Amino acid sequence: MARISGDHRKPFYSWADLIGIDFVREYAAKAMGKAVEGIYHDGTTYYRTTGYGHWRGFAKEDLCAHLRVDRGLSSQKQGDQPSEVDRAVAFIQNWAGIDGAAPFIFQQPGIIRRPGGTFLNTHTGRVLAPSAEPAQWGADGSFPWLSKYFDGLFDPHEQLEFFLSWLSRFYKGAYELNLESGQNIFLLGVAGIGKTLLSQAILSRLMNGSCDAEDFLLGKTRFNSQLFEVALWTIDDNSANVDQTTHKKFSAMIKRMAANTMFTHEQKFRTPATVSWSGRVFVTANSDESSAKIVPDLTISVLDKLMLFKASSTPAVAFPPRQKLTAILDRELPHFARFLLDFKIPEHCVGTARYGVKAFHESSLLQTAEQSSESGSFLEIVDDWANDYFNGKPDLFWEGTAYQFVKLLHQGDIAAAAALRSITPNFVSRQLMILSAKGRVDSRSAGSMRIWRINRPQKRKAPGDNIPITAKPIISAPEERAAFAAAV
Repeated sequence: MARISGDHRKPFYSWADLIGIDFVREYAAKAMGKAVEGIYHDGTTYYRTTGYGHWRGFAKEDLCAHLRVDRGLSSQKQGDQPSEVDRAVAFIQNWAGIDGAAPFIFQQPGIIRRPGGTFLNTHTGRVLAPSAEPAQWGADGSFPWLSKYFDGLFDPHEQLEFFLSWLSRFYKGAYELNLESGQNIFLLGVAGIGKTLLSQAILSRLMNGSCDAEDFLLGKTRFNSQLFEVALWTIDDNSANVDQTTHKKFSAMIKRMAANTMFTHEQKFRTPATVSWSGRVFVTANSDESSAKIVPDLTISVLDKLMLFKASSTPAVAFPPRQKLTAILDRELPHFARFLLDFKIPEHCVGTARYGVKAFHESSLLQTAEQSSESGSFLEIVDDWANDYFNGKPDLFWEGTAYQFVKLLHQGDIAAAAALRSITPNFVSRQLMILSAKGRVDSRSAGSMRIWRINRPQKRKAPGDNIPITAKPIISAPEERAAFAAAV
């Protein structure tokens, strides 16, 4: 209890000051009874559940009608006293205030407290219910069609264990209302193999829905409220042909969606709220070089935050007409869900506590993605320049600043100079840093400048080899680094 005597700094003491705010809140709640139960206010909008059990925001006039019709409160004043409806609205504003309402996907329902305030979790969805009995994989198991589909989906087959480990963690966390972070998925393969079936039918049904995230992830819109209603965001095949600037934004977003858990939930005409989201992005694309450009820039420390899976070239199952396929999924998906719930991640697939599963990258896709990247294109420039520069020279390496390298590039023939007109020292410096991280070039500090070193290229010795000359990774051994340091 607050002390009053001798303290004249505060002229007025409320009942909350005198007997405690928790007591006042409890007393007021009992006085109002169920008239205001489950109604919250964020300063603008009143939230309650509908007859379907979904949270929805209402204006004050709509709330007052609800209090009169559904909760039996009177809007008639008793003399100079406020009406029951007025008192109920005042109570909600005083004691049921929240800082925002937003979906916190597959987290505990109701009122939750997060950094920044108290929020109403409006998400009420649940994953597909698993079957009660244990499920067995295979032709004689509980989901034979899905078993055969998954067994033939990946080439090489070793990818399947990593995929099932990823999916098991995803489904199990959502089922237990404790969804944790995981990698985003890129599945590349020929058309007609069943990639879209996986994202739009199988995964979407398991996870209680999905949403096309192309516009948001490509930076075409900032409004994302519908996305945070689901844990699975999809992009399907048609977003590969984007310009370099858009691709950089997309790459950064893919990294962010796996690295972060707190995001701004923005809906038109509503107060933005910070929500906790630990869902997944699932991207499907064809495996040709052009379509593979949808894979994010791998030079931005993103590899641990995504998985690259390669689909088989031929389907292992026959895809029946839509109605029959729907019936198969209706019958088998609950058993597959039980399999995922009981699945134990193999030791060689176990990853860090952050993501739970090791990030898998199919080698041929990884190579294609690197070759299609901006740094891959720049490496081609470096290799071509090195072949010309060292031709007829005894030098073992070239050294200089990024600006000096740009000048050398522009000293080539007229056609080459025109093609490299947009190359700037800042761009070259960034790309050389990326190649340095890959061991293709090295550098040292010289006062305020950075000096780069490019080794003389060496030909590969395969018989009849027509592969272009490439630069040898330099200074890989400690003794080589010591010799280089002594030389400079």
